[in-house]
Amino acid sequence: MLWFSCEQVWQSDKHIKAHIVKTYNTQSSLWTVLVFSFIMAGCLLFVILVYSFLEIQAQALLPPKLTVNPPMITETDSVTLNCQTPSSVSVSQCYFYTLSGGTVRVFSCLQTLTGIELLKMAYKSSPVEVEVKCYYTVKVGELKSHSPNSDTSSITIHHIVESKSSIIPTMPTFSMTKGRTLYALRLQS
Repeated sequence: MLWFSCEQVWQSDKHIKAHIVKTYNTQSSLWTVLVFSFIMAGCLLFVILVYSFLEIQAQALLPPKLTVNPPMITETDSVTLNCQTPSSVSVSQCYFYTLSGGTVRVFSCLQTLTGIELLKMAYKSSPVEVEVKCYYTVKVGELKSHSPNSDTSSITIHHIVESKSSIIPTMPTFSMTKGRTLYALRLQS
């Protein structure tokens, strides 16, 4: 509404000036000058506020640095994701997503996940290399500003290979000795 009023004043500036010149000697002309000045001061204040807001928004947030430790795991191992944000900003939340099109997940900026959780997040199965990025938001009043994305970090997830036991059971053997049967289980290693 204020912008609409400012635009009207700007467009009708010639008419108001002409009106001020014609009625300068009367008391109503003083009232007109005051109203015109007040409206122009409001428009100037509005322009200054908009400029200040745009300048604040123009100050680019720095991208976070994503580190993963360890970069190679199995499905049941855990990996720590650390979305390191600049110390100059107060971060409200960190967001992690996989480049394979998985969902964006809201976590704390330091998060530990299992290989299975990462596989679900990426909609993949092992063995696979999952590429992850992160970003953060900064809350100023009611507004949230989104940082640029981090560089890509990769986590290689290997399938668990079940190892065979070193004890191999064999068929039971038995022998006959004068009416008694002995059963023995022989194990090989």
